[in-house]
Amino acid sequence: MSTENNSELQYITVPEFSKSLGIHEATAYRYIKRGLISNIKNIKGHIYIHIDEIEKTKEKANLNPVDDRNSYLTTYEVFEVLKKDGLCIRGISWIQKKVSSGLIKRYMKFKNKLYIHKEEIKTLKDYYFEHYNSNIPSQKIEDYYTINELSLELGISKKQIHKYIYENKINAFKFLHAKGSIFFLKSHLSLIKEKIGYIDKYNPKEFLSIQELISQLEKHKIHVNDSSIRYLIYRKRIPNYVMHLNKYYFHKNELSQFLNYFSKKGNYGHTTHTETREQKQEKEKKQKQEKNKPTTNFLTVKQASEKLQAPPIWLRGLLKDYFPNSKKVPASGGYHWLVSKTDIDNFQKEYYYNHKTRMLHLIDHYDLNTLRSISGFTFDKLRLDIKKGLLTGAIKINNRLFIPIQNANKYLESLQYVLDTVYDTHKALEDLLKHYNNHPPSSDFIKTSSFYKKWVEIKINSSNARPFSLRGYILNFINLYDKMLSNFHGEIWTVSDAKIELFLSNRSLSNELKKIFVQFLTYCDNQNGINREKKYLYYYAKKESIYSEKKIYSFEIYHQYYTHVQNIEMHITHATTCRYYANMWAYTTILLTNNWRGIDIVHEFPSIELDSIRADKLSWFKTNKLTMEESQSIINQLYIKLRNAVANKVSVLYNFYVSPNLIESLAHSLVISELHKRNIQNHTALPESSLILGTFFFGKKIVSARVSGKDQHLNFFNPSPQLKDFDCLVMNRSTMTYLFYSILEEDGEDADLALEITKNTRSHKNSDTTAIYIQAKNKDGSINRVSVNLLNRGMFGWLYNYILLRLKEDIQNGQTIEERTDTIKELRNSISPIELEKWAIFLQNIHTNKNRVIDEIKHLPIEELKTLAIKLFTNQMPSKEKTGQCLVYPNCKRKNLKTCYSCEYFIPEKMVLIEAISELKRLTSSLENTKYDAIRKRDSFFLLNIILLIDEAIKAFGIDVVNSFLPLKEKTIILEKVKQHLLL
Repeated sequence: MSTENNSELQYITVPEFSKSLGIHEATAYRYIKRGLISNIKNIKGHIYIHIDEIEKTKEKANLNPVDDRNSYLTTYEVFEVLKKDGLCIRGISWIQKKVSSGLIKRYMKFKNKLYIHKEEIKTLKDYYFEHYNSNIPSQKIEDYYTINELSLELGISKKQIHKYIYENKINAFKFLHAKGSIFFLKSHLSLIKEKIGYIDKYNPKEFLSIQELISQLEKHKIHVNDSSIRYLIYRKRIPNYVMHLNKYYFHKNELSQFLNYFSKKGNYGHTTHTETREQKQEKEKKQKQEKNKPTTNFLTVKQASEKLQAPPIWLRGLLKDYFPNSKKVPASGGYHWLVSKTDIDNFQKEYYYNHKTRMLHLIDHYDLNTLRSISGFTFDKLRLDIKKGLLTGAIKINNRLFIPIQNANKYLESLQYVLDTVYDTHKALEDLLKHYNNHPPSSDFIKTSSFYKKWVEIKINSSNARPFSLRGYILNFINLYDKMLSNFHGEIWTVSDAKIELFLSNRSLSNELKKIFVQFLTYCDNQNGINREKKYLYYYAKKESIYSEKKIYSFEIYHQYYTHVQNIEMHITHATTCRYYANMWAYTTILLTNNWRGIDIVHEFPSIELDSIRADKLSWFKTNKLTMEESQSIINQLYIKLRNAVANKVSVLYNFYVSPNLIESLAHSLVISELHKRNIQNHTALPESSLILGTFFFGKKIVSARVSGKDQHLNFFNPSPQLKDFDCLVMNRSTMTYLFYSILEEDGEDADLALEITKNTRSHKNSDTTAIYIQAKNKDGSINRVSVNLLNRGMFGWLYNYILLRLKEDIQNGQTIEERTDTIKELRNSISPIELEKWAIFLQNIHTNKNRVIDEIKHLPIEELKTLAIKLFTNQMPSKEKTGQCLVYPNCKRKNLKTCYSCEYFIPEKMVLIEAISELKRLTSSLENTKYDAIRKRDSFFLLNIILLIDEAIKAFGIDVVNSFLPLKEKTIILEKVKQHLLL
């Protein structure tokens, strides 16, 4: 215990004072603030407390121990005793209230914990049975109906039961231990039925209500109303009826009696036998003429309802307000309505019948309920924001609010936070420095503090964490710093092992902080040359999530995701009206064709340039779609922009691929997402750098992302509800697993090849990491063959085709030597030179070089060929061109060439066309302008090689895809320009 030597009185530090009382340091500071501790001194910025304050504070703060602990119980122990004795009370709050009210006299507080004397339990029991038990007929819960059970028993709604309770027709009981629940005594059932007018003999299958009776009479051309039926009951003309729940019901056998009665009346349209045939025909003729007279520009209610796709009864309710030109015309048995065609056309321009809500809706508007579902906000918040003017354009129709979809989307986007201010390492270090300055160390901890600051700075500067994770690290570092200041009073490398172990056993220290502390302790010991007897290692098992068991989607579900994103026609309609929908469409498609981490997708995917396509606004998609050429041009953009994208977690370059089946889906979804983003920037202050998949972000100061989507995103799966169980990690694992097994099947169970290729797509540093993500399945076929094209990564050309052929031959063991020879001949024929006059020698030389490479591959042992294939698939055989592989890397056969387009050992990838076409244009300009034959001959050779490369790409991918790189018309123009300059 430290003392202040310059004073006669003895003082101790706040940590020492807290330890003496057995309280937390923060509690001691709170006592000082409240004035419970008065004798304190501030010496050199540190607070010291007189030792006499220990006893005084015990008295003031009720910190003295309970004298006779055995005679007292905690409130929870009292609750357990009362509960065991049959009292139905709700937790300890009821007991605490009785202490506060003064009912309990003998109680004590120690360290803010309440203790009650055992003798007071009798007081609580007496009070309970006096005030509560007398009102409850039975304590047994099985003697009661819940409201759900009573609703089923009586066949009425819970809302109706609440109404009966309000009208005092039903007695309900409440138990203290069942918060918010009401119960109904089973023995009161007959009394309840009597009070509400329930008739046991009533059967809905045998009885008709008044409205049902009217409907039955209309089928017999008898048109009456509710008042007519009630009048008959009042006049006792219909004696056989029952009153059930205060409503009239008639037995179905009584229907004939009603028909006879109204037939005798004669003025309800029921055909009688007294009417002659001639009279009947004349009457029908007049009715027909009258009916056809005004119908040129009108439709019957039934015809109008069919046109509007709405029920007739719903339409009749709107005639007065929405169809002002409607007419009532005479008809057999009464009259009917005719609806003006003009009114119908005007109605369809503004309104429609919503089959889901069965209500009137405004076109291009959300009703408040729909907006609530999309936004996740309450009705009260939405109404308040309408009142504040944040949600504009609201229209009130029939007491229902409608908001224009465009305004609603603007409102939703205005509440989204984007990465306008990035929380980076610079800001993180500023926060740390600010905290250090506000919490200076004691004189005997200065060196440790200095080491800690330096160590943390190294950690932060080497971190690639996203803002949200980075902020979490900072809070951990700050928390540990404060804990060390409170617990250590000397440099940390001088602290004994016993104190280190005591600190690590502290329950208030989280597992993560213990792990960081052990790392820092090791750093300090190394810096000071300390060799402890004990080496500290701290490891803890993290809590397993619901997806910890390597869950993947079944092949059926995975394939449904794969086909769902390809339904372009369906998705365009929804995506153009909702940015969340468009973003989820793009995001899911990316996950199906790439193994990128979700957080990297939403951060790294770039904006789309729209200059090369026709789409310039969302409404364009109402009648148009992108062509394959336009779609490929979008993918080309992504390839160029994502060429240097880095996997944030492991700092490895990502590989961006797009499966051929998903090119159009991804292009449409990203273009629509880009247009949404631009629309938002036009009416909000979002920065130009805001991200294309911005709807996944949330948070204001520190922005994070929900990589498995928000509730609004999951609307993308509404057409297929079984897909709503969407999880980014499960999708990653599924894509890797099905890619792995599709490669395994293609390459004869060569698991090394499969694992290497899968590792490469995920940008893992080693295959062991990749293997963790892959869900193992039995070889007997328990995982279905993936029919989606996961392995097509864009390599093409005669050399690539021949390597695949050789690998395939090894798998097809049943193939004969003759069949194998025929296959090779067929391949050679496909690459044989076409005898063109001017290119004959050039093509013959190319053909000779290709044959030499084919012979080399043909005689290569299959195991060596597999090893070579692994390296090619995993980009371990780089060429001078970034978008291609070299078969003989690192032993380049054409070192004198600047490019690889003319080399027979070059295996191009699809995106090589971008650079190749740029090179083609450069060579064209060179041929036109050079004066030297040597340069013309050299460039002619290179140009014709690029032309052959383009032709091979057309064979591999089709004209539309190659057109997106170089329109064939432009290629023809280039050849026309240079043909006179070619020198071979």
